[in-house]
Amino acid sequence: ERREREREERLEREHQERERLQQQARERQERELQHAHAKKESAAFAREATEKRERELKEKDQQEKREREREHRAKVKQERQRKQQQAKEKREREIREKKEQEESRERELGKLREEQIEKEQAEMKITIGVVKETESKEHEEEEQKEGELEEVQEQEQEQKQKQKKEKKRKEKKRKKMTREENV
Repeated sequence: ERREREREERLEREHQERERLQQQARERQERELQHAHAKKESAAFAREATEKRERELKEKDQQEKREREREHRAKVKQERQRKQQQAKEKREREIREKKEQEESRERELGKLREEQIEKEQAEMKITIGVVKETESKEHEEEEQKEGELEEVQEQEQEQKQKQKKEKKRKEKKRKKMTREENV
């Protein structure tokens, strides 16, 4: 019984020792697994952190690029607007200068027209004066001619009448003489 008990105790001890070793092996394996898992998690975390940092840097680069492009577009737009404004001002200045030149030319033409009109009026006055004078002279000459003509006609009339009277007188005298002769 004693040997049996010792054997059972020995078996029990061996069994416990085996269980203890198995337990240790399981715990070691568990620790190794946990360590590996932790290592894996750490690597994953590190990878995630790296990827996150890379994403953040990429995003930052993208944002900076967009910002630079936006600033460039703003500068280009500003430059275009400045050029457009300059072109507009130049056009307005040219239009204003052209208008001023046209107005100046119009004033000059107006002055020239006025001078021409005054000159024409003066010439017309002179012409009218000359025409009136000429007409007056012509009228005087016509009146003079008419007067002379009337005078000549009157003289001719008087001459005719004298001739008639003379003829009558001669005829009377001739008749008288003929009568006297007949007597």
